[in-house]
Amino acid sequence: MLSWSNVANETSYTLFRSTNSLTTNAIGGVGKNVTIFTDTLSSLGKINYYFVKAYNLLGSSGYSPLASAFLPPPGQPMNLTAILTNQEILITFSDLTNESSYTLFKGLTNNPASYTWKTNLPQDQTNYLDTVFPANTNIYYWIRAYNGSGASPFSSVASTNLQPPPAPVWVSAIETGNLRIELTWQSMPNVSIYSLFHFTNNNSSSATNIGSALASQTSFTHNSPLVGQTNFYWIKAINRAGPSGFSASTNIFLQPPGTPAGLSGSIIADTTNMSIAFSWIDINNETSYTLFWSTNINPTNNKVGLNQDQTNYLHANLQTGQAYYYRVKAYNTLGESAYSTNFTITTPSEYPPQPPSFLIANAISGASIQLEWESVSNATSYTLFRNTVNDLVSAQAVAPGVSRRT
Repeated sequence: MLSWSNVANETSYTLFRSTNSLTTNAIGGVGKNVTIFTDTLSSLGKINYYFVKAYNLLGSSGYSPLASAFLPPPGQPMNLTAILTNQEILITFSDLTNESSYTLFKGLTNNPASYTWKTNLPQDQTNYLDTVFPANTNIYYWIRAYNGSGASPFSSVASTNLQPPPAPVWVSAIETGNLRIELTWQSMPNVSIYSLFHFTNNNSSSATNIGSALASQTSFTHNSPLVGQTNFYWIKAINRAGPSGFSASTNIFLQPPGTPAGLSGSIIADTTNMSIAFSWIDINNETSYTLFWSTNINPTNNKVGLNQDQTNYLHANLQTGQAYYYRVKAYNTLGESAYSTNFTITTPSEYPPQPPSFLIANAISGASIQLEWESVSNATSYTLFRNTVNDLVSAQAVAPGVSRRT
């Protein structure tokens, strides 16, 4: 950009350019009081000399003192990096201020003169994603910047090498029920696919491939592990450079479920039915339960089949005044657990009484009220409650242990 001091009595200005400070060519003009001008057609790679004249109706001034400018070739591009990401190479570098384009060079030796491939990048583009390159080979990159004055020096080199991934790392191997093993591992970069292996001894050389998982996955379900044996697993990560080595092994032993624990129950009784509500602690590898009951210890004959994860049961229509014995077993396709510890509970000798009815209240003196109700057949006593509002919850017992109905 060219600028100068304003002249008081001008009506316009004309700009002149020369490349030898002797011969001038008009390159444009501006109006009154305008004192800046941008030359977009300067001679690149040369010194450009500039003069300005002022004009009014009486004529022109002389040439101003000269000013000169030189547009050099771009400087060396800086901060070139080559980073592997998803088996592609991302090239980045810092932008320059006076370039009109870039050229990216690639080679298989650390010598830019021996490059094997290049591509042009437009002005201000400072990244490129390279998807075509050999694996297991050092890849070298350089960048040059260009403008009308010439080319920059080559940048410093950036290099990388796509190699097979390292062996994956296990997270867990868990039996999820119905004889399925869920295997999980840590996510890894620059992987195309994972390959899973299985054997019953800790010997990867004899392992059998049981399936594969996509690069985006970190879990796999083995639907046919061997029961009653230790199942060993290995995993390999693979990209286009080749497979990793075997991972360390992980293992899990499939066995019948453990013995259920925490069997307990409580009596639920109304005026016509006696029941016991049971619960116990769930086991993570069972497929069903059986609840055994009897009026004798260690029941085996009377039983109720229950579903996987069902850990409660209501045993209804029981006798009054009777001791009952209960125990539970867990099952899966590998077998059955041992019996749980016996749980014993005795039902009350009678059903709870029916609620009294036909409550009658008669005032018999200024401070006394006579209350009457129908007798309940199996009641041994009654308790009277009183409140100043119609609310049973907040009523207070005023006559506990009454033995008559009046």
